[in-house]
Amino acid sequence: MNRFSSLKHMLVRQWQQYRLKEFEFDFLFDPVPEDEYVCFDCETTGLNPKKDKILTLSAVKIKGNNVLAGESLDLVVQHSGQIHEDSIKIHQLRHLDVQGGV
Repeated sequence: MNRFSSLKHMLVRQWQQYRLKEFEFDFLFDPVPEDEYVCFDCETTGLNPKKDKILTLSAVKIKGNNVLAGESLDLVVQHSGQIHEDSIKIHQLRHLDVQGGV
């Protein structure tokens, strides 16, 4: 990132923080620690990313060399369509497993 784009990025973040109406979310503008990451995983209705839908979305925080399983997120997306047979074999998610998702 060059100097100009870095300065632009900083100014945009400051402007967005200034315009924030719900101050309980102010922490989102804190600098991200260098040793923290979030790992995402999703399962889909099939193996074609252009046409298949997301069934589950999971995230877990990693800090240094530690996986913080207690700070994970697991969501099941409500789906009424078909789940491809190959997807069921790989992800082990059947139609009844994703009923009642968000």
